[in-house]
Amino acid sequence: MAKRRLFTSAGKHVMGMDLPDPETLRRWWPHGSSRWA
Repeated sequence: MAKRRLFTSAGKHVMGMDLPDPETLRRWWPHGSSRWA
């Protein structure tokens, strides 16, 4: 569930959530936050 909510507003939740490292985020969003912005 946490992942689903994160993907809904990744661009806005990613900064407010306690994610691992920027490298891990790149694996989830290879396109970058531009696509989720």
